[in-house]
Parts: sequence; C-alpha cells; structure tokens
Amino acid sequence: MIERFDIELMEEAAAFLDGLPAKSREKLHGGSHLRFLAFWVHRNGQRTLVLATHGFIKKTSKVPAREIEHAMNLRQQYLKNP
Repeated sequence: MIERFDIELMEEAAAFLDGLPAKSREKLHGGSHLRFLAFWVHRNGQRTLVLATHGFIKKTSKVPAREIEHAMNLRQQYLKNP
C-alpha cells in the first residue's frame, strides 16, 4: 500500500486513545462508536498531513455540533502555531 499522507494525533486525541480500556481499543478496527475528528494540512513540497484533533464516543447517528466546534477550535489553534 502506498502511503500518501502523514498522520499525527494532537495531544487531546492521543490522551483519548491512551485513556481507553484495552477492550475499547480492540474495537477501533471493527465498527465501534469511537470517533476521531481530523483535518488535512497541505504542505508545500511535503506529503499532506492528517491531524486528528480529538476523540469521543459517538452515541447518536449525527456528530454532535459541540464536537465539530471543538475540532474547529483546535484546528485554529494549530494553524496559528503549527
């Protein structure tokens, strides 16, 4: 498989993943309700970066507006000081 982008976890995403029980981590590959929000950063002359802002447990079919807003705020913070 050809890798076309780099993936990084912001501090909050890494903390969410580290805080999950082992049983929940095993479900990451099999349709669980764990979600990460991310954005793409196109860098001149480098591979695109996919940056996961944070994770949460999804309890409804729609992503809660507060989670989207939180991801957008984290994105703005990152873009001010990459």
